Amino acid sequence: MTSDVLGSLAFGGPFRLVEKEEVRSTNSISGLDACTDDDPQKSEFIKDIEISMIMAGVKTELSFLWFLIKDLPIPGLGRPTAFFKRMADYGQVAVRNTKAAPKGSAKTLFSKMIPEEGEQLFPDSLIAMESSNIIIAGSDTTAMVLTYLVYRVLLDPDVKRKLLEELSTICSKTPGWEELEGIPYLNNVITETLRLYSPVPGTLPRTAPKGGAMLAGYKISGGVTVATQAYTFHRDPGVWEEPERYGMHSVSFWQFQRLNILNRFNPDRWEHLIPR
Repeated sequence: MTSDVLGSLAFGGPFRLVEKEEVRSTNSISGLDACTDDDPQKSEFIKDIEISMIMAGVKTELSFLWFLIKDLPIPGLGRPTAFFKRMADYGQVAVRNTKAAPKGSAKTLFSKMIPEEGEQLFPDSLIAMESSNIIIAGSDTTAMVLTYLVYRVLLDPDVKRKLLEELSTICSKTPGWEELEGIPYLNNVITETLRLYSPVPGTLPRTAPKGGAMLAGYKISGGVTVATQAYTFHRDPGVWEEPERYGMHSVSFWQFQRLNILNRFNPDRWEHLIPR
């Protein structure tokens, strides 16, 4: 499922692994290799996505040894330089496919950088570089969100029933992006999943510019590092009404105990938001 989502967002079309359970040459996205017979479910791109975080960790944590290990074949991973070369190539594929997409077709993550009309502000090389970074960063995060979304929907019979009823009554058989964005409860479920199970729950440090800056009425001196984290913000009772209270429906005490685990999942909270 993650591969299909990533294929659509990055390359303009899904791999259709959910439907076909494999990627053959007839189903491959333009510019990417098809699967081999010895592993019909994984193309080289999918394999690279699986090892991307390991490779990034090796480069980050062993930066002082990078000049020594970058060309060495690491067991199970291959040569780091060859891997990063392939990731750069994937970025080029994303740029080419975005440019080749018919006007008015489904957008990719990079459509804003490559406008259908008017001047392109960034060179292809820069967009390709950003594309490869987003492809890496968007793989495990997408997998995490989809996993938790399916898990919580299946855990709560009421949420599952309400979601299926909505999809069966107001959703067409082949919905487009605009239609899906307009389905209320589906988007409530997605947003509540992102609130409780943020794919990037840790800190996001930023350094104040030279001369300092004002933030929410506080003076931040230049060079000072500040950070926020989604896990804390998304459970702040000053922002969210009962952020960890499960929205009980018609469930028994024991059913409630089963559902009342660590974090409370309540998509209905998004029906009556008050902007602040």
